[in-house]
Amino acid sequence: MIKKNKIYRIKGESKYFKEKYGTSNPNIRIEDTDKKVFGGSWGNQQGNPACMMFGIRSGMENPKEGGMLSDVWYGKIQGLGELVYGCELEEVSNG
Repeated sequence: MIKKNKIYRIKGESKYFKEKYGTSNPNIRIEDTDKKVFGGSWGNQQGNPACMMFGIRSGMENPKEGGMLSDVWYGKIQGLGELVYGCELEEVSNG
């Protein structure tokens, strides 16, 4: 179960995260679900960079296990807002 204000690691081999953060598996501090942060689904947000990039990334890198059936979470990686599927997250010790 994903918890707010906790640090997780991105699982998998994401080309997007590798190019942006230098690793496919950066740590992310989860703030809340997309619906709580934005007041609705990420897909209904107009012009939000995190939502637009998530749409592109999820279309190209949709995780095989869970993917679109998983909740979407908003968090920060190195101060930048990102959206991830819950199934992409793994716990980090001392998080």
